[in-house]
Amino acid sequence: MTEPAVPRIRFGWRAAVTLALTLAIMALLVRGFGGTGDFVAAVRRARPSWVGVAFAAATACVALTTVRWQIVLGGMGQSLGFRRALEVVLASWPLGLVMPSRANDLLRAVAVRDVVPLAVGTGSILAEKAIDLLVLLAYAALGAAVTGLWPLAALLAAGLVAEIVVLALVATRRSWLEGLPWLRTRPKVVEELFAAMTSLRRAPGRLVSIAGVSLVIRVLTVAVTHALLIAVGADVTLMQTLL
Repeated sequence: MTEPAVPRIRFGWRAAVTLALTLAIMALLVRGFGGTGDFVAAVRRARPSWVGVAFAAATACVALTTVRWQIVLGGMGQSLGFRRALEVVLASWPLGLVMPSRANDLLRAVAVRDVVPLAVGTGSILAEKAIDLLVLLAYAALGAAVTGLWPLAALLAAGLVAEIVVLALVATRRSWLEGLPWLRTRPKVVEELFAAMTSLRRAPGRLVSIAGVSLVIRVLTVAVTHALLIAVGADVTLMQTLL
């Protein structure tokens, strides 16, 4: 049976619009911050050694993203080899340019459905994203507090607490969540996340490992930015970039 044409058309338009907006914003940033000439000149004089450091850090991020997914799947009783997992992560990575909120990562579950049940694969990615968001909110709240941005730090901390509460409700009051209007039409999402979080809750060591890997990925992401800033001659310290 052939797939409906309408969903494919909608996806194509969304991807095209998202890509067009991304390119437009990039063009405005280049023109607004120094102009095209200065941008090209900065790229030409960039120091190759620091560009290499940025590339190495970015490569490590991809590898650790693969390892993190393996840890999540392992906590759910599934086994996926590093090479296969890496291939899937790399295959879905370019779509992040046109997919909002890296929704393309959900395609990983489709790519490995021959060895990992689709529901389990989807749940593993949802759980991975939930834990990563916790780490990101904690990291950002700390940075805002250190720099004296107390309103922002409070907002981020509130978001962190809110996510913890939601995850606790997912794990303990699934039926109530499924009755909410905005989740009533998505019971599978709650079910998949519930199964994933329940499995990981029984293995606290894996939860700590996943959070630790997420933190390292965040620090390496900052390292990529810092290395590229240094490469083009920016006068900024590592601590400033981290904060």
